[in-house]
Amino acid sequence: MAAKPRATPLQVCEHCRREFSSRARWCPHCNLAVGEPIRMHEEVAYGVTFRNDDGIERQEVLHRLARRPCDLELVREADNPRDPSAVGIFCRFGQLGYLGRDLASSVAETIDAGCGATALLAGIEDISAHGYDDGTLGVRIVVLQHAPDVGREELETYAATNSRRWQYVARATKRASGLRRLLDRWLGNA
Repeated sequence: MAAKPRATPLQVCEHCRREFSSRARWCPHCNLAVGEPIRMHEEVAYGVTFRNDDGIERQEVLHRLARRPCDLELVREADNPRDPSAVGIFCRFGQLGYLGRDLASSVAETIDAGCGATALLAGIEDISAHGYDDGTLGVRIVVLQHAPDVGREELETYAATNSRRWQYVARATKRASGLRRLLDRWLGNA
């Protein structure tokens, strides 16, 4: 008589509360590591040269964002006809583009599992040297997949500690806002 195969012991993910193999280091449902509430990626936005559904050019959105930086938002687009795992990158001016296919798949699973995904602006740069028209802008972001109870301040601290690109942007933004306050005081606008 053949012996029955042993069942793999299971563990419960502390982030999404689903069961998975106790041998795994990452939860296959939310893509977060056991014992780690945050996972970080540095990424470029794809599709920055296209026009949005509302008719606004994404390059115009990037030019506005370069002049007035603001928070970014990742939006899951399960009904996207090209990619059911698509994740769009948005700001208050409109859509900037999309996450790359591999990262989007991972982030989509994280969002579907009830955990969070946050994007932080890491830089806007001229990408004309890469075969695009003169003045074409690209955007770099830091993507943080995280447990649902992690706050924005904790995410920014994590990115500042672990991402050189984000450290540079955070320092430059702090300097720029300090200069703006100084100029406003000097000009009497405050």
